[in-house]
Amino acid sequence: MEPLTLFKQLFYVSNSSPSYLRWKIHVSNRVKEDSIAGCINCSGYWYATYKRIKYPVHSVVYALTFDVYESLMTIDHIDNCPSNNNPNNLRWATKSEQGFNRRKWGFKTMNNHLNSFEISKALLNNI
Repeated sequence: MEPLTLFKQLFYVSNSSPSYLRWKIHVSNRVKEDSIAGCINCSGYWYATYKRIKYPVHSVVYALTFDVYESLMTIDHIDNCPSNNNPNNLRWATKSEQGFNRRKWGFKTMNNHLNSFEISKALLNNI
């Protein structure tokens, strides 16, 4: 099944969810219909798991909002906060554009990944 079709069957975008995503269906005893979709990892990114496959929530929110999904597309968080999946904060960007955005905000990377210290520092500075 095409990912966008699957996303439309499983999820809907909701401003009342901290991940900006909720389940459309009852998935298991622990995951009920209309519950918050996903959990946050140590890097600050939200992931939703369905049938043992992890989906990055920012990609799902972008796909559902703009009705487009390509397997090689990369989604950038405009404010560089990986947990902010507000559709207004997401954009389609190349890897080099994402790197420029990261440098613009002054993040240091390790192996092209933000470390949790840099994410925490940015969040505290923006409060």
